[in-house]
Amino acid sequence: MVSPQAERTSCKVANRKIVVAFDVDGTLIRLGDDAPKYENIALLKQFSRLGCQIVVASDGGQEYAARWVLNLGLQNDVTAIIEKGKESFAAYGVDIHFDDTVTDLAEIDIQV
Repeated sequence: MVSPQAERTSCKVANRKIVVAFDVDGTLIRLGDDAPKYENIALLKQFSRLGCQIVVASDGGQEYAARWVLNLGLQNDVTAIIEKGKESFAAYGVDIHFDDTVTDLAEIDIQV
């Protein structure tokens, strides 16, 4: 039997890692002045520590998102960097998606 503590820290469902995606503009950085949104960065890092696969995505494209991953020092936490979209999220099997706008891209979409 798996202990409740082990279940909380495994970040798995159906024997695969949970994939959590974060948008860049408005979610990891503020719109307008590009200041880091530390509360959402802390959330990303917490999911990473739990062993989840972390995806960073942007409407601005993969290169734009990659620049921000480096600027925010998230390269050790991020598994993949992609262009944001229904097809790319499906290809990566995104389970949970955090975004500043209302979306329908993952199994669970959370507006922050």
